[in-house]
Amino acid sequence: KDKTNRDADGLRRLADGLDGLPDKASKARFLRDASRPDFLDKLVWYWTNALLSGPITHAKYVIANTAYLAHDALIATPLAGVSGAIRQVLSKDDINRVYMGEAVAKVYGIIAGVPDALAAAKQAVATGTPTALPPQFRGAALGAPSNVISGIHSFFNFLGYRSEIEAWGYRQAVKNGYRPTSPEFWKSQRDHAAFPDDPAMDAGLLAGQRANFVQDLGPSGKAVQAML
Repeated sequence: KDKTNRDADGLRRLADGLDGLPDKASKARFLRDASRPDFLDKLVWYWTNALLSGPITHAKYVIANTAYLAHDALIATPLAGVSGAIRQVLSKDDINRVYMGEAVAKVYGIIAGVPDALAAAKQAVATGTPTALPPQFRGAALGAPSNVISGIHSFFNFLGYRSEIEAWGYRQAVKNGYRPTSPEFWKSQRDHAAFPDDPAMDAGLLAGQRANFVQDLGPSGKAVQAML
């Protein structure tokens, strides 16, 4: 009562109203709309958005995400391909590894993913909510405190996802016994990239998160976070 200025009957009516709503999202919207922010609440909301949504912050965000995608496709993936080739030579059995050509597939995925990424960014800026990737349509996308941040997040999320899926398609074509110099190879790569399986889509989702630096921390990062 002290928090809401409502008596017991009013709170009971509020509970009854919540009970009649069909899902959690409807209940959350109902509670949000029922709250009455005061001047301090609005001031804190504006200050938080200003921290996240300034043009300098946006520029740094775009530069950092672009640098990550370029590093992943042009440096990290080729190095992983070299490491995989060495491990394959030393192993008697076929191993699950990255191939050098996946770097080309990732670059293609980044370029080919731009139209969808732009459309997703436009939608996110309009709604203020990051646009869900295809395998995420079965769940709810998390909101962001800024429309522009949502647009940037969606743009790089789509690029990271598409580059990973194209690389996975390349890997599957190699495993199917095709050579990159044959037309059959690229047909197989396109078929796999067009219809990725669940593990491939999960890997694509993680790639999109890494492109936005929102993936879960590793053991060392979590230890530092706990210490802080």
